[in-house]
Amino acid sequence: MDAITLRKLPPRVGAAVRERAASRKTSLNKAVIGLLEEAVEPSREPRIFHDLDELCGAWSKSEARSFERALAEQRAIDSGPFE
Repeated sequence: MDAITLRKLPPRVGAAVRERAASRKTSLNKAVIGLLEEAVEPSREPRIFHDLDELCGAWSKSEARSFERALAEQRAIDSGPFE
């Protein structure tokens, strides 16, 4: 493929590229290509989010049972007018 020139690279992006190149003992060019490849085709490993962790276990047992009952009611399928 043709060469691409990047201008006005933000300092934090440049630092990330240099850090990757140093940690993998490779050129800046290969580091940029690797980062671009990952952006185009992300890793197949599942991403784990922790933004709701503080809510785990926050309900009492009675609140959890009440919630489960409400869900069960919503999941019930009515016979509807076609039966």
